[in-house]
Amino acid sequence: MNSTIKYRHDNFLLNACSILMLIVGMSLFSGCGEGDWDYTVPSIPLVSADYDFDQFGGNGTIVIGEIVGTLSASCEQEWLTSLLVNGSTVSFTVTPNTSIRSRVAEIFLKSGNITSTVIIAQESAMFTNKEEYIISSDGGVNLLEMPSGLEYSFTIDPEATWITSSQIVSQGLSIDVEPASSILSRSAKVILESPTGRKSKTFTVIQEGYDFGFFPEALNFAFEGGSQNIIVSGKRSYSVSFDAPWLTFEKNAEGGVFTVASNVNGDGRTASVTFTDESYGAVTTFVVTQDPDPAEYEDYLGDWEIMAYGGNKYIVTLSVKEEKKSFYMTSESWPGLKIEVQWSTANNGRRLAIFAQQLATNSDGSILLYLPAYTSASGGASFYTGIGSSASYFKFDGVSTIICDGGTSAVIDGFILFNRNAANTANVGWYSGGPNRFTGTVLNKIQ
Repeated sequence: MNSTIKYRHDNFLLNACSILMLIVGMSLFSGCGEGDWDYTVPSIPLVSADYDFDQFGGNGTIVIGEIVGTLSASCEQEWLTSLLVNGSTVSFTVTPNTSIRSRVAEIFLKSGNITSTVIIAQESAMFTNKEEYIISSDGGVNLLEMPSGLEYSFTIDPEATWITSSQIVSQGLSIDVEPASSILSRSAKVILESPTGRKSKTFTVIQEGYDFGFFPEALNFAFEGGSQNIIVSGKRSYSVSFDAPWLTFEKNAEGGVFTVASNVNGDGRTASVTFTDESYGAVTTFVVTQDPDPAEYEDYLGDWEIMAYGGNKYIVTLSVKEEKKSFYMTSESWPGLKIEVQWSTANNGRRLAIFAQQLATNSDGSILLYLPAYTSASGGASFYTGIGSSASYFKFDGVSTIICDGGTSAVIDGFILFNRNAANTANVGWYSGGPNRFTGTVLNKIQ
């Protein structure tokens, strides 16, 4: 080789190497500047995708963003099926996972020379994703669906004797349930377990209570009485029972009719009605109430006939002592009789409070008293002499009769006449007829 040419060649190589080393050194020294650029591998843009599936699988979609060229999709896993591309949307189906292992599938997307991979994950089989199964009150054979082909054993709460038989079938667990025997629901725990015991699931079987209800849920009647209808739901063969002579019930196609007599006893009243299903024993209670017959202060004014124990009758008159608050009881048959009678707005005004009252002074100076009678702790009679110290109560039925209804201690119904000494400090004898002469006394209104 010519020496000049060789020199130039060697010099060129030396210069080239020097320039290259200079460039590398500058790069290491200066780092990445604003004029540098990174290379990004092109990919297919995703707008949305269904990535995660439970053990039961289902349908999913992948939506692709703007691309150039035709989109295609493929998957090698057999449990991901029905893979279909429609424009920029990819649809697919994930079949149920009957394995106790989770799994993933890769969907390969391609458009021209650009590719992307979408990972689809599915949970392992846990037998059922339900926490409870609802069984109707009618019972019968019920299928609790499980993934097809799943191997498992099951245990049902042994106290649930209303589940009469159970077995694994191709679609899941089949149980035979008795009809509900109560309006209340009942439940049983069921445990499923894989053959190796690595997986288990507990859920609840709930049977609804027997539909044995009413509309409305209760009835109230005015004091005049009358009839009202009720609707009985879940109608089968049932019986009706109650202990209220003022109430009757008659069945009809919708339920029945309650009829209530006029409330002539004054106080409000309540009847508890029991409906019993004759097929399954379901029992429920229905309440019927009736308003009291309202009484006014003026209803008490006027003449009353006292019918005493033994049949003796006397006429007494109630007159105004203090308007709307109290009365005087006087009588032409008993000169000197003047008894204070209190009227109470409680209990709709059907209570009278009769207090101890001096009637007369006997020839020997002893005092004749008209008193409420009470039973003492020893079983004898106790008598309270102070005016207003104690009271015996009487009910007015709103029509014609006042009946002694009790007092502030254990009561001998009615009232008596009683003799005390002149100082009113000791007992000196009973009124003719015995201490219970007026026990059981009633007052009848004279119209």
